[in-house]
Amino acid sequence: MPRTIGATFLSLILTAAAVVFALNSVSKTVVTKAATAAPVTASETTSLADFTYNGRHSDWVRKLLTRVGGWRCPSNASDSGGPPSVKAEECMRDKYVAAAVLYAWAAECYARNEEDSKAQDAADHMYEELKNAKGLCSDAPSFGFGTKTECDTIKIFGCDEALE
Repeated sequence: MPRTIGATFLSLILTAAAVVFALNSVSKTVVTKAATAAPVTASETTSLADFTYNGRHSDWVRKLLTRVGGWRCPSNASDSGGPPSVKAEECMRDKYVAAAVLYAWAAECYARNEEDSKAQDAADHMYEELKNAKGLCSDAPSFGFGTKTECDTIKIFGCDEALE
């Protein structure tokens, strides 16, 4: 049974990565989702005890999933879980943050399924996506029609946040 769930997770990760990279080439408004599922509410008061993943970058896994909410891990092989939905419309960095959130979700769900090496790989990918997003932050003034746009994901991962 864990192998089947692992295969489901792998297909979700590959689908999420394909969606994120495809979105980079699309300029229209979109919302990034790993899979279609009814949202399940997760409160902002999620405690550390609610998280299973404790490997490298576990602090960022917890931060991202707590900030986004509305996710759950699959309960069996036929359940795709409830991946977090992240609005990624305004800035290029939004797509990297959205990908990081999906990788954080994968890391946590793999950990709950006792697939530690896959959880670690997902957390490493999450961290790389955060570094990519951080690289797109700028203090340069915005020139446009008098309105400054703020990235959709700025409250999930702010440009002023330090990556260790």
